[in-house]
Amino acid sequence: EVHDASPVPPRMHHFQLASGTGRGLRMLDRLSADWGVVPVARGTGKVVWFEVGQADSSVWESFVDDLEGAHDDG
Repeated sequence: EVHDASPVPPRMHHFQLASGTGRGLRMLDRLSADWGVVPVARGTGKVVWFEVGQADSSVWESFVDDLEGAHDDG
């Protein structure tokens, strides 16, 4: 689990392939077995949780393909 003070839910962005940011949630989505977001009481933030799955080379290849596809979108 990861907690932060922002009540804004995370969302995937499409950054340029060479960008130094914006890959965390995409990696989490591809590499975890499951994940979700739980708001913290009284609007004081959120918890992003994930379950570790069994990764193999196809997961990494899919992640790279997804990044390259995001680059093609603009």
